[in-house]
Amino acid sequence: MEVELSHADVEGSWTRDGLRLQPGPTCQLAVRGPTHTLTLLALRPQDGGLIAFKAEGVHTSARLVVTGAWAGRDPLQNAIAPVPKTAQGSRCRQGCGVLEPADPCFSPPAPASPELPVRFSRPLQDVVATEKDKVTLECELSRPNVDVRWLKDGVELRVCKTVGITAQGACRSLIIYRCELGDQGVYVCDAHDAQSSASLKVQASWGAGRRAAALCVRVWQGLLAAPGRNVQIVRPLEDVEVMEKEGATFSCEVSLDEVPAQWFWEGSKLRPSDNVRIRQEGRTYTLVYRRVLSEDAGEIKFVAENAESRAQLRVKGSAECRPSPDLAAPTELPVTILRPLRDKIAMEKHRGVLECQVSRASAQVQWFKGSAELRPGPKYEMVSDGLYRKLVISEVQPEDEDTYTCDAGDVKTSAQFFVEGARRAGGQRSPVPREELRPLPFALALGNGHWGGCEHASRGQGLFPGGKASLQGRGRPSHWTTGDAPSPTEQSITIVRGLQDVTVMEPAPAWFECEISIPSVRPPKWLLGKTVLHAGADVGVEQEGTVHRLTLRRTCSTMTGPVHFTIGKSRSTARLVVSARRAAADGEARGGGSGVRAPRSGRLAAALPSSRLRRPPDIPVVLTRPLEPKAGRELQSVVLSCDFKPPPKAVQWYREDTPLAPSDKFKMRLAGHMAELRVLRLTPADAGVYRCQAGSAQSSAEVTVEGTERGAQGHREGLSGRRPWRAC
Repeated sequence: MEVELSHADVEGSWTRDGLRLQPGPTCQLAVRGPTHTLTLLALRPQDGGLIAFKAEGVHTSARLVVTGAWAGRDPLQNAIAPVPKTAQGSRCRQGCGVLEPADPCFSPPAPASPELPVRFSRPLQDVVATEKDKVTLECELSRPNVDVRWLKDGVELRVCKTVGITAQGACRSLIIYRCELGDQGVYVCDAHDAQSSASLKVQASWGAGRRAAALCVRVWQGLLAAPGRNVQIVRPLEDVEVMEKEGATFSCEVSLDEVPAQWFWEGSKLRPSDNVRIRQEGRTYTLVYRRVLSEDAGEIKFVAENAESRAQLRVKGSAECRPSPDLAAPTELPVTILRPLRDKIAMEKHRGVLECQVSRASAQVQWFKGSAELRPGPKYEMVSDGLYRKLVISEVQPEDEDTYTCDAGDVKTSAQFFVEGARRAGGQRSPVPREELRPLPFALALGNGHWGGCEHASRGQGLFPGGKASLQGRGRPSHWTTGDAPSPTEQSITIVRGLQDVTVMEPAPAWFECEISIPSVRPPKWLLGKTVLHAGADVGVEQEGTVHRLTLRRTCSTMTGPVHFTIGKSRSTARLVVSARRAAADGEARGGGSGVRAPRSGRLAAALPSSRLRRPPDIPVVLTRPLEPKAGRELQSVVLSCDFKPPPKAVQWYREDTPLAPSDKFKMRLAGHMAELRVLRLTPADAGVYRCQAGSAQSSAEVTVEGTERGAQGHREGLSGRRPWRAC
């Protein structure tokens, strides 16, 4: 069966009695330009049915009837293939000779089984519509292979420019594309054995336009709802207020998977375009406006079968910010970089992320590697999230080391990207900028004053005075200086986020994290009291970009004391407090004469009977993805999320140091590894540092609120006597 469309490169789907056909041994799908072809092989009588093709809102259908052992192919018309007669000269498909009843290729026609009379499992429903609206009357039969007639006031209807008749599976539809007052009347779907009727009432276009559109949506909801499914809205839409020419995002989550959904603006169905993006990720549906104009303001509605959610899109800047005719139109301020790119170090074959923050959410940026512009693809992903711009590099390789630039037109920012595996495996260090190369001295004190017999070598090759090297001997020390070597103080390293005090109960693990200003290839120094800590069975030391982590996997009460992090001239200190377990003390008191005591390290002796062994402690929770700073406008919402491993049983959210509880303001969700906090309808009072804690693991991020002038005025009136609030 073949269908020819008006355009090429259009994706279509084939169905048989409402079930989608997939390519297989007996089903072949082909596309050649605008022509779509369906080929069914080795037909059987049960393969007959209503074959339908659908592509981007248009569809056509025809019936296939198989009456014998072989059925030919015909264009998209009703196809009936007769059984080949067994007369002299008729040959089977395998060419093995004349078809006879005893021939294995001969299949006599199956005796026709009596069919039950057809009935309407869902009859037509009365519809009230507005003039010039699109109206659909639909019903459902008890079986799919039934021909029906449509009548209006006793007169049979035919397909024309204003009327469409479709059949999909057991559903039969009559579509009036642009109804008029003369279309009012009684419509009948005649299936020979049964009939169903409904009335159509058409109102004038002035007076009830919105009510009629809502009624059509409710009719479609009832027609699209699958029997036995009750779709519910888990997370409804929220009102969004943005400035003109900014982006807007609506998100909604439903309770079931694979639910067909539609988006509407003021009752009109939205379709993807250059400015409108519609996405689906599992049960979450998202509508994105890339650039909102004043005429886009209105009601946004999301419909998923029998469930719907509504929200308002408000656009500021049209009426409120429209300049006076006497004044010239204000020019848009240039884009500035609020937070520039930072040098990053990524592990080979891992993912690398470069991020910066711009001053305007609608700013368009370009990414460059050296002087070559980057394009989105499997290797590079470019993300625009509010004011943040990210470049994600997948499967990092040694050749990805370079200088990366984010160009926002008015301003640009650059940073170095290093690959740690490449430096280790290739044996070559990354190039160091010329201005950072300074002489690097090496000094050695000898046992006597004579150093003339000393030999200096680099990588097994002798070094001699001259060129970049100079040799000086002053008394007992011997000094060897090389030029063009990176200085230990290439850049000034500072502590961006210091250590925080940790209190645990033995033998639970303790976890410390510190963030520095730039990545450093020099390892930091961790101390517990005056003891230098090194990576081992009980101590974990790791680095991820500019973040350094220390994990004490098993603690005891004797470890209470200060923990120091030192790198270069910067240092951060926090206190570790380890509480002794009361249960261990009570058990020791009850054991009395057993003579088994825990050693100072907190570990039990090997001679402890198996009946008194403790249950091994739970695996400690570790933060795998920290919180990120968020910025939002008043009355908008922000979402903070982080990941833990293994999945925590519970988390606690804080704003500054105040614990938060679920309410109309704060929505909290814990799904597997991810903990999420939604702050609804932002106000200036919601700004601050938010923290998520799961056991000893925690992460913090700052939320900033950008107030509008009207919102700032109301806030000034409501905060009289409190801190001043200014807006411009």
